[in-house]
Amino acid sequence: MIILAPGVSFDKEKHEYYYRGVKLSGVTSKIGPVSGYGYMSEEFKSLLSEAAGEGTYIHESVEEWIKSGCTVWKTRHPYACFVRDKLLELGNVCLQAETLVSDFKYYASAIDILAHVKDDWVDIYDIKRSFNREYVSWQLSVYKYFVEKYSPFKVRKMGVFATKDKRFFDDIEFKGVEAVEELLYGKTN
Repeated sequence: MIILAPGVSFDKEKHEYYYRGVKLSGVTSKIGPVSGYGYMSEEFKSLLSEAAGEGTYIHESVEEWIKSGCTVWKTRHPYACFVRDKLLELGNVCLQAETLVSDFKYYASAIDILAHVKDDWVDIYDIKRSFNREYVSWQLSVYKYFVEKYSPFKVRKMGVFATKDKRFFDDIEFKGVEAVEELLYGKTN
């Protein structure tokens, strides 16, 4: 198992991250405003709440499958099956789910799916019920930044599984180190 953020923990019930007892912020608070996902009407919030249950089920099904060594599959849900089948088609056999990443000072988050490609190379994937390219691009760019700055690993590929309506997989481009640092810390090196 690859550990990218040693000492960082996640309280699933509270949805909070900690490093050595200090609470860290998730990255979504920074990503929402720059991606257009910052404001939600009350109507949209209620729709999002309904969709969250299905999204959680898909995430948990894929996570359980990965944690079983890709041997136990308990659902026929078409969206979850799509993610599983695409991962197999991509040749990803060394997988782990919900891998924590962090800068160990301000932020932490969990990569939905991490694939160990070879040696010190990994691919990172996110599962989204609804797809906003700008949001996912920022999210995965932050994850790549954390992986490459705070671990010995390099990210070869970033991708998203969009599961609602028209299911598809798409590669995502990195925003760049300076852009990510500007987003997270308000500066560039």
